[in-house]
Amino acid sequence: MLFRHIFEILPDGGVFVNYDQFCADTKAMSDMLDNYWVRGLQHSDLSQQELDRWRERQKLDRECSVRQELEWLKKAGFMHTHCIYTNQKFSVLMAVK
Repeated sequence: MLFRHIFEILPDGGVFVNYDQFCADTKAMSDMLDNYWVRGLQHSDLSQQELDRWRERQKLDRECSVRQELEWLKKAGFMHTHCIYTNQKFSVLMAVK
């Protein structure tokens, strides 16, 4: 597991910070956030080709919830974990060894 490896190489008191895209805890909320995000992209300055590339790359994404990732971090050995920032689908998580 990636988080266990990160935990093992950090010194005591070391901090791991992860900024990533997450799904919500429920499908209904995830769908709402996804739709909001897509509408924002459609009204941006991105070209159709860039939007198509983004949609194709998005098929590879395997989002988890913030809650799930915090659990994985604790399972890896981190004693202190916290979501320090969230904006729509994006969050910053911090874990201290």
